[in-house]
Amino acid sequence: MAFDLKSISAKTVCAGLTAFALALSSTVAFAGDKLQYFTWSGYELPDFNKSFLAAHPDGVEASIFGDDDDAFTKVKAGFRPDIAHPCYDKVARWNKEGLLQPIDTKRIKNWDSIFPVFKNLPDLQAGDGKVWMVPWDWGNTSILYRTDLVKNPEASWNLLWDKQYAGRMATIDAVHDTPVVAALLAGVNPFDMTPEQMDKVAEKLREQRPLLSNYTTDMTSVEQALASGQLVAAMTWNASATSLKKQGVPVEFMKPKEG
Repeated sequence: MAFDLKSISAKTVCAGLTAFALALSSTVAFAGDKLQYFTWSGYELPDFNKSFLAAHPDGVEASIFGDDDDAFTKVKAGFRPDIAHPCYDKVARWNKEGLLQPIDTKRIKNWDSIFPVFKNLPDLQAGDGKVWMVPWDWGNTSILYRTDLVKNPEASWNLLWDKQYAGRMATIDAVHDTPVVAALLAGVNPFDMTPEQMDKVAEKLREQRPLLSNYTTDMTSVEQALASGQLVAAMTWNASATSLKKQGVPVEFMKPKEG
């Protein structure tokens, strides 16, 4: 199904919701002409959208998705937000299905302030000064571990393969996270693999599976499990480290030697 960004006014688009990635639209306007924002939990907070909300105090209605696959499936099936916030590596998939509307960078106030490396990512450019996605947030993925339960670990991704912590570790359920780490540990370039190397990475993942509590992208549940001690280590994003440290939970966000 095709999307055409026409259900919201030009004024709304110009104001610029700070926290957006992909522009989509419905074929029918929503009640009150509110901007329909489809995003991850935590990114719907008003702090991310101050400039937009200053001009449109009641102008945003947010819906939350669980992970990238959940977001894609819902939109493809007919859910019609105006703006969505999946991860960058999903842009090509959304675009292939005709779900995206090009975004005119001339109407993005801070476009020139975005790091060039982000503005020039593959699959972003739509031509004629337009893009398929506006990069606005980025961060790190690493191991977050309890310093009182995991004593002086080596700074390595191998921690998530350590049998002494079997059943008390979790990792991210995404192809661009856990398999990439498995490739690094297997001595393979994760972005240029032969079929034989892919088999090697798959074996590394099979080696890890019995040691894990679960695969997930639900960082709230991971944080709760780390706080309670149910988990001693997990692959997370850096926001989880900040959140748990603010709560006084003894955690450390690792800097693995493998990258």
